[in-house]
Amino acid sequence: MSEDSRARAQAGLLLVLVYILGAATGGGLAYAIRQRPPQFHLQAPMGSGSGPVLRGLDALGLTDEQRQAIQRIVERSQPRTDSILNQTLPSLREEADSMQARIRAVLTPEQRRRFDAMPTVRAP
Repeated sequence: MSEDSRARAQAGLLLVLVYILGAATGGGLAYAIRQRPPQFHLQAPMGSGSGPVLRGLDALGLTDEQRQAIQRIVERSQPRTDSILNQTLPSLREEADSMQARIRAVLTPEQRRRFDAMPTVRAP
């Protein structure tokens, strides 16, 4: 086997390995998405402490006035954001379930068992 053929074979093998790892990761994420509760909220109510938006902006050294203004913006935007997420997530979950089923179909029984036991990433 020539050096060029060997390099091509190794590149092809690497490509297949990356594809399989990506598919397994996607399947794990799909499983995590499927495990979410039926309703999604961007953050906890603002009165219960600082939400993720404000925590992310804390590094800017916000004044109390800026913090309160941003809090009001987030509070006014939250119902629409929640509505959009709640309309979109069911379709995303359905596609994720379908993708996971297709991935599982190409695995051996032992691989499926290990795939199903893989840790999942859970959203807040």
